[in-house]
Amino acid sequence: MSKKILVTLVFVLILASFLWLLLSGIQAYAFGGVFGGIVSLVKYCTCSVGHVITVGSPDSPRPGVFHFVPGKSQLFAYGQIASPGVWVLGTVSGTSPCLMWVGSSCVPVPNEGDIGLVGTSR
Repeated sequence: MSKKILVTLVFVLILASFLWLLLSGIQAYAFGGVFGGIVSLVKYCTCSVGHVITVGSPDSPRPGVFHFVPGKSQLFAYGQIASPGVWVLGTVSGTSPCLMWVGSSCVPVPNEGDIGLVGTSR
């Protein structure tokens, strides 16, 4: 009887560990994250609203590609969100499409999510 209890206990612990890892990953994605660094590239969403900024350089603390959505993203400090070369620091969560006209149709611009709050240098 004790062997059956031990096997059941081990199974429950493994299952609980797996569920904890799974749910903690979902929670981290659902609540978003932070980003920061130098804006190296700006792409305007010509078929939808906003623009996508590429934050990244060898010394950037949190690089990536993020979508600035007017009305949803809150801009602080100097307001230089579409200027390459400025430093940005902000939060990101959720996602909405950024569409850019290329050739004869609109194509999505890949990004890691929508900017929630952002401040800039200069």
